[in-house]
Amino acid sequence: MQTQSRRRAVDSSAALQLQGNTRDDWSKIVRLYGVQFIIRIHLRKCEFRQVRLMLQEKRVVAEADLLFLASALQRMEEQSLVEEELKMHVDSIQELRRLVDVRLQVRSQQAEQPRPMAEPANKPHEDPYAGF
Repeated sequence: MQTQSRRRAVDSSAALQLQGNTRDDWSKIVRLYGVQFIIRIHLRKCEFRQVRLMLQEKRVVAEADLLFLASALQRMEEQSLVEEELKMHVDSIQELRRLVDVRLQVRSQQAEQPRPMAEPANKPHEDPYAGF
């Protein structure tokens, strides 16, 4: 009896075809797998630099994704007391967590700012040719 090798979603032929770092590839990957799945993969591989680049390039902007990342980093920070591999990355985890906290604060401040009210639809428009 042969054992099948375990296949992951990132090992699929679709994911292999989408390797690259362009905006178009990013949108295809996000459509296939979702942002939280991609974050989870990078964190599992301890690729904190990639996650930081995703934040800096504003590829992760949704509040739900930022909250997911913040909680995942918090769990990793707690596990760093136990796991040897994570002990080596504590500084990167903390730096990334601070960056996520800043992004969340900026989002909350933007949400608190009053938005200008739209002009009423029944307001008469000025005729641009009135003076001619």
